[in-house]
Amino acid sequence: MVRGLIRSAVGKVALRPPASVWTDIYGPLTGFLCPAPPDTPTQRNRLILFDPNGQARTYNLPVRLPTSRQWIQVVGYVFGGKNGSLTWIAAGIYPVGPPTDLGSGLINFAAGRSKAAPASIALGVRQTSSGLFNLPSGMPYLSPNDALFSVGSGVVDGENVPVYRWSRADAKLTPLGKVPLYETLAVGDDGSLWATRPAYPPQSQQSGYLLREVRGGGRVQSWKIDGHVLGGGPGYVVYIPKADPTGLDIFFPVQHRTLHYRNLNDPGKMLQLVALWQVDAKLQAVVTGEGTKTLEIQVSQ
Repeated sequence: MVRGLIRSAVGKVALRPPASVWTDIYGPLTGFLCPAPPDTPTQRNRLILFDPNGQARTYNLPVRLPTSRQWIQVVGYVFGGKNGSLTWIAAGIYPVGPPTDLGSGLINFAAGRSKAAPASIALGVRQTSSGLFNLPSGMPYLSPNDALFSVGSGVVDGENVPVYRWSRADAKLTPLGKVPLYETLAVGDDGSLWATRPAYPPQSQQSGYLLREVRGGGRVQSWKIDGHVLGGGPGYVVYIPKADPTGLDIFFPVQHRTLHYRNLNDPGKMLQLVALWQVDAKLQAVVTGEGTKTLEIQVSQ
């Protein structure tokens, strides 16, 4: 955090360090925003990003923000790796009413400055109480190696929607094909879509876990999951098996392998407490538990 100036001389008022706002940055970098004080130029909004080695980078966000810190949310996607680019949006999240778009842009890390994002990857805020952020073409997703994809929006489960991949050479989203829309979990580096599809009847808590080969003519592979799906990534799914509510399974369908964890501490709470952390391009950690007891499971791609 950038330190504020503290004066101890008699008659001087101590200036506290500026309050910060944590950001939802997806990809190999993380960080927070130090908003400019009220009635000062917006160029003093500081976005501070950290790479996995702890090195900090500071950029200006030229947007006018509300004075209340709790009404600010900053979301971004770092694509092309830690030396690639960041598409970002700042939004006002108010107690009453839908969120509002306060400003957005693109930071090219090589150039070291923020500018307007291309229309195709300019993040927008959907005017609903849920405050979803999306691209004009659909929802953004990062692959394990930080390629930027967009999955189109649909209305009905199973509806065919387009999938796009950002092409650095052409500076545009390139269509890869269409796939049936279900609950998307992740997109692989090859453009394959991993998602869950509810089984019928829904009360069975069974889910079909799907691999959609976008480049392969829309071919779909399906594996039956007998349990409650918590999440997953390219090549695996995490779920509580229906036959053992005190267990946790991580299923790798392509490798025909399942990791079983049993006798966990109240795994029913995992529905709320499970978290999937992207450690780097090849490793994720599943953290779950109750109270002070946690279980961390590292998943290598």
